[in-house]
Amino acid sequence: MANSHPRNESTNRSQFIKKYFGNVLHKSFLDFGGNRGNILHFHPDIDKSKYTCVDVCQRSLELGKKEFKLGNWIHYDRYNYAYNIKGKHDESLPIVSKHDLTFAYSVISHTTIEEMIDILKWMKDATKEKIVVSYLDIDLLPLREYFYNQRIKKYGWCTNFIDINTENINYAYLLDEDEFIVNGNDLKFPEGEGLFVTFYKREYLLKKLEENGIKARIDISPTHVPFIIVDV
Repeated sequence: MANSHPRNESTNRSQFIKKYFGNVLHKSFLDFGGNRGNILHFHPDIDKSKYTCVDVCQRSLELGKKEFKLGNWIHYDRYNYAYNIKGKHDESLPIVSKHDLTFAYSVISHTTIEEMIDILKWMKDATKEKIVVSYLDIDLLPLREYFYNQRIKKYGWCTNFIDINTENINYAYLLDEDEFIVNGNDLKFPEGEGLFVTFYKREYLLKKLEENGIKARIDISPTHVPFIIVDV
């Protein structure tokens, strides 16, 4: 199982909380994929007694619960090639009370398109006011370069998905260093744990969400992080 994320400026999402949610005082907050509650460390305005973290990494939740005892910590024991290889493939999303705000950073970037839709539908049912979810945009070259360089560092090689024409790509799976699967359903995860991300064409992503009853918009942050915004 993957280790807990480090707590440093690379995991500080406070700028996005301020930009997209504004004042979070007295708001209930659902942090999907929240790891060990780094948001609570970097953004102390969030009421810990109204905070819920859902994550596939049990160890991260244990650390978060130890540090922020007032929070609500839920293990979503779903299989994930990058973060929870011992999880269940058919694990249902947990039942949670409705929260005012829902946030997810670098979550649907590591799921299949089918799971992404399930997660966003679940979020809509669990949220009263606003949902903010980061994703990977296939048309943003800096994002492709980041994950290309990540694999070069880990494996010493990577299939070239930098110099590609993205015009006809609706979504693409990047599996480890050697598979770049475009618009396909033939995704098969190998044994063990590895690297896996999903890129989306923004127009296709918005269309798929609308087909599933989710009216969303896209915003690209100054740091090239794209977000799905849903006003519930």
